[in-house]
Amino acid sequence: MNLNRAFNIASMMLLFLLAISTLSMAQSSGYRAQIENRLNTFIEHINKSEWAEAFDMTYPKLFEIVGKHEMIGMMESMALSGISAEIRDVRVIDLSEPVEEGAEEFVLVTYDSKQFLSMPDATTATDEAVQQTLLSLRQSMSGQQVTYESDSKKFLISGKKTMFAIREGGSGSWYLLENNPEQQAFMDQILPQKVRDAFSK
Repeated sequence: MNLNRAFNIASMMLLFLLAISTLSMAQSSGYRAQIENRLNTFIEHINKSEWAEAFDMTYPKLFEIVGKHEMIGMMESMALSGISAEIRDVRVIDLSEPVEEGAEEFVLVTYDSKQFLSMPDATTATDEAVQQTLLSLRQSMSGQQVTYESDSKKFLISGKKTMFAIREGGSGSWYLLENNPEQQAFMDQILPQKVRDAFSK
């Protein structure tokens, strides 16, 4: 093979690899924007206590275990009891490559946020009650930083979290599902084995 032919083949291979890389980056950028927009809209619904709209954006297989109307009722009951939450400063840190299983594709979304939690009678709570609530939240929010803001009488939960974005057929809307490792048995009922294996590495 002469040098000119070798150079031409090498150039063609380089252009091919560059095209593949560019296409991959474009696809990643495309679904990243879609997922970020979807997540922001989801958070807006939660902050406005628009539970029906928020759960319409949630992965439907969750409701095969816990009914949608039942979950809406639970959230409304919490609000009536004086418990409220507001999520701020949501920032997507990383998105995995999609994992395909059947007709669905799954993306693991890593993000951080600040969640401000108000509890009943927070303004009159004793130091002991605050400390007990802090202990309970830290036990249930593994990996999160939980503090109490005495000025606002709110608990602040901050740190990195993960959730799954799922869509069917490589198009359409992304559904969201919080990744909760503390409830692994529950997650195992929802996520396919291939997906669990892919994201446990």
